[in-house]
Amino acid sequence: MALNDKQLDTLAFCAFRYALGRATYIVGEVCDIVESLDLHPKTTERMITEVNHAKVRDDAAREQGRYTLMPLGMDCDRDRWLLFLDRMRSKAASEPQPTTL
Repeated sequence: MALNDKQLDTLAFCAFRYALGRATYIVGEVCDIVESLDLHPKTTERMITEVNHAKVRDDAAREQGRYTLMPLGMDCDRDRWLLFLDRMRSKAASEPQPTTL
């Protein structure tokens, strides 16, 4: 079964949301796969927004010394999410913005 563009975007977003905040190898795997896909710009923007929100919560948790269940995971996971954020922002900046998904 081949996936259409909307199905691929949905599947990619679900995998992304599953991985966000995890402290496991899956973070890097999902980031690598999602970065390689040509997603709809609105999906890319939703992912950027989600990581931004998680970063704010993660920064606050670290400032307060709460190091359990970190919103971006462990330090290595956080580093990967911040790299993902930079790459997705670059991707979004270079793509035209269609109006529908």
